[in-house]
Amino acid sequence: MLSCKSLLWKRKRTKNKTNNELRSKTSGIKQNLILEKYQSEDEDEEINEGFSLKASTPSHTHGIRPLENFYLNSSSVNSRNTGLGNLQNLTNELVIDILGLLGATHLGVLATGRKSFYLCANLEMKPEWLERDNIIRKKGISVEEFVSNFEEPNKPVLLEGCIDNWVALQKWDRDYLVKLSGDLHFSVGPVEMKLENYSRYSYLLREERPLYLFDPKFVEKVPRLSSEYEVSVYFREDLFGLLGNERPDYRWIIIGPAGSGSSFHIDPNSTSAWNAVIKGSKKWVMFPPDVTPPGVHPSLDGAEVIFVPNGWWHLVINLEESVAVTQNYVSMSNLLNVLDFLQRPNASELVF
Repeated sequence: MLSCKSLLWKRKRTKNKTNNELRSKTSGIKQNLILEKYQSEDEDEEINEGFSLKASTPSHTHGIRPLENFYLNSSSVNSRNTGLGNLQNLTNELVIDILGLLGATHLGVLATGRKSFYLCANLEMKPEWLERDNIIRKKGISVEEFVSNFEEPNKPVLLEGCIDNWVALQKWDRDYLVKLSGDLHFSVGPVEMKLENYSRYSYLLREERPLYLFDPKFVEKVPRLSSEYEVSVYFREDLFGLLGNERPDYRWIIIGPAGSGSSFHIDPNSTSAWNAVIKGSKKWVMFPPDVTPPGVHPSLDGAEVIFVPNGWWHLVINLEESVAVTQNYVSMSNLLNVLDFLQRPNASELVF
């Protein structure tokens, strides 16, 4: 179970063709969409179990239009009605329910024929989706055992107890981070926002896909944060550190409300990575490098710790308000993969 004491590492090239899903918590999921602190007097507190389908909303104050809003925008071509034909009289909720009865193959065929069937919405997070948990868990293993049993064979693992002594576990809540950050701006999707503004947005949101704070310069902006967590002994061999100031971005603070997260992706530069969930919980869905997730069309370019091997496809959904830290790194076990990546003709365009 991925609790608020979690880390993650990622590596590449495996032959295991079974997909791995990791749930962070088995407890009930409560999504409080309106934080009392920011709640106006005439608003009622709204609490939803799991993820529910939300009605289309207008673009928020930062100018980001959720895709479904564009899809329904009366000023543009109404692809919904023309595409759905006789089904246009059905509500979006009912269309989603019908699509939920189809398998992956039929959904793929349908999507290739009708772009109007692309709906951007949050659906209920069904309990059975959270029940599968097939990542190996280890506690107190040696670095040598980690390398030989997981890093070298490129297998994910949950390493328990790795961040028990982090100061961040006690301090990194919303109020503390907002106080430290002051007027500094952080990367939130395509925009830059003060953390206080993002916090207010995330708890008053009405978005189908909430913006996700994912900032690679948080230590430079707030140096104090670097002293409140430390890299676990399993990940301290980092050859990219030899590049000094020229190394690509490699560490991020990640903050998001329930329902936010990432789509399927592979981490940059063929690196491995770890991820520590400090507050909240996340759901991970992972596929090995030789299994492309459904609906993904890759280009030719190519207080627990979960190790996600390099090259593994993965997506993450926050089950509740979450704060995490992640770092990418290059060890001897993965050096050849990274060098192979850097020797590509277009490597200078891909490194970031």
